[in-house]
Amino acid sequence: MVKAMVALINNGKVIAPHLLAKAERGKTVEPYQPALPQAQIGDARSPYWGLVGRAIFGMANAPNGTGYKYFHTASYGIAAKSGTSQVFSLKQNQVYNAKMIPVRLRDHIFYTAFAPFNSPKVAVALILENGGNEGVTAAPVMHETLDHIFLPPPSAPPVETAQRP
Repeated sequence: MVKAMVALINNGKVIAPHLLAKAERGKTVEPYQPALPQAQIGDARSPYWGLVGRAIFGMANAPNGTGYKYFHTASYGIAAKSGTSQVFSLKQNQVYNAKMIPVRLRDHIFYTAFAPFNSPKVAVALILENGGNEGVTAAPVMHETLDHIFLPPPSAPPVETAQRP
């Protein structure tokens, strides 16, 4: 999912996901360089890349977006997309209700996001196995993950030192 999100961000340029930013070898620091050449899918000049990017930004930031209440306050601009994966098949006319289904049979919840929207630096995929409540469960986790990456840590209260009498 992250690879697909990165291809979207880069107008079809396929870049393999990685966690490494740099490698230190003794006193030498080398930035990460992908081993394989990057492939291109589709036409990089196609307007559809931007259209889809703006649509998933709207999911998180437009008042009618399904993720609006979770993401619109982010100062760095999140674009996100949610989804589910059904664990078992429903019978005809059966209605899915996560509260009435054993946890092991609840839908898996997916969230993919990138940020900042105007100049993406990170793409994230989140899977909550048997999360069952669509974005209600996963959206706060995604927001906290991105906050951890982009926002400075909260300042700790000063530690009082005990003085000896």
